[in-house]
Amino acid sequence: MGKTVPMNFGINSYKSKSGLASAERLVNCYAEPAPEDSPFKAILLGTDGLSVWKDLGIGFPVYGMEVMDNNLYVVAGSNVYKVDETKTVTTLGTISSAPSRVIMTNNGTQVSILTESGTLWYATTSTLTQVTDSDYTLSDSIATLDGYTIATNQEDRIFQWSSINDTSAWAALDFQSVEADASDIVRVIMNNLELWFFKKDIIQVYYNSGRPGFVFDRKEGVFIQKGCAAKNTVASLDGAFYFLGNDRIIYTTGGYQLAPISTFPISQEIEKYSTVSDAFGFTYISNGHKFYCITFPTADTTWEYNITTGLWHERQSINSSQRNGRWRATCNAFFAGVNLFGDFETGIIYQSNPDAYTENGTAILRKIVSATQFANYSRATVDRFTLMMDTGVGIAEGQGSSPKIMLRTSFDGAKTFGSIINQPLGEIGTYEKEVAWTGVGYGRSAIFEITYSEPTKFAIVGAFLNTTIGNS
Repeated sequence: MGKTVPMNFGINSYKSKSGLASAERLVNCYAEPAPEDSPFKAILLGTDGLSVWKDLGIGFPVYGMEVMDNNLYVVAGSNVYKVDETKTVTTLGTISSAPSRVIMTNNGTQVSILTESGTLWYATTSTLTQVTDSDYTLSDSIATLDGYTIATNQEDRIFQWSSINDTSAWAALDFQSVEADASDIVRVIMNNLELWFFKKDIIQVYYNSGRPGFVFDRKEGVFIQKGCAAKNTVASLDGAFYFLGNDRIIYTTGGYQLAPISTFPISQEIEKYSTVSDAFGFTYISNGHKFYCITFPTADTTWEYNITTGLWHERQSINSSQRNGRWRATCNAFFAGVNLFGDFETGIIYQSNPDAYTENGTAILRKIVSATQFANYSRATVDRFTLMMDTGVGIAEGQGSSPKIMLRTSFDGAKTFGSIINQPLGEIGTYEKEVAWTGVGYGRSAIFEITYSEPTKFAIVGAFLNTTIGNS
């Protein structure tokens, strides 16, 4: 037997063009820094499961959610609902045609709902009404500042505003252009009492100056030379924005400065996607971590950025076709003390739940692909591979009562993987179980793939690798 040494799994989803450089992946799990005295640099934790918070019972996607005055306003299919903290549902009305996505905002008394076709609606606690004022023009995005509903018109590169606290009323002269360049407006969003206009080529910031006739003025000296590729990717948290740039790089803002957050391999992956204009993103906080989640529907892919650690992982769900694809969350809200997510296939509103290990009973496939080990071009034999993780996590009965974890190994830079080898984690209470594989194989490099889909707790502290280095 060779020497046993600690082995660290990757802490990012990397996807390098060269498997020998790195083939690291984290699917439905993320890295958290290990204690200082640990021989490992990170603990790998499973992402939260989803449990049903409210099933609207309509069998259509949930397109948007907005919180106002202790009520949750939901657009699902072509219907608009109000849900209170007791989960009592009130149907407010029907939008004329089912949207593919909506943008929602509120002025404190009305929830504004903008469809992809540009029609604007507003909801109160008891009604749903379409804006029919002739001075309102079809818009591409909306936001709210100081009681004004702001609507942008991409082609004309202008924005207009409603009367204060009244989305139904618009004046013909209450508009102005977004200055500085001729590119189209992609999205407006309010943050820190400012209006950020994300255009195709630049970002500009406006504020409420109270100036008669022209309520909003451009913030002098703020001119960010980066455009936005997909309006629904813009999301904010703690005063910072996250969005997909017009160069297919994902950015964040710090103050009025811009910084890329997508790794080179992730940006290269996004470059391959045939369509990115339908991408969308949102932010949320869970288990002490802050996340930016971005989904590419056409590519059927979801990436998630851990703002707290600066690391990336992938989110996947098993869809109605029993195929693993994009994460099923299509929008989110924090309401009644919990994180809520709308489902992209059904009218279900889910609650993020760290104690749930499925998505409403559907398995969560977790996958970890390690960095390349001993790529020194000397042939090595993997005598033993040991995982450090919780054992005895089985449940009382059914799937998960005798949980198993699966290992595959590649000795050719992730071009091919060997057969799956299962190891039991132990039935409930059998904490002494060791998770180890012997006689794994040999080669000039090794990459280990761990998969797990049991409805039980998942956490990997690290691994130990015993290898015997031979002659080249």
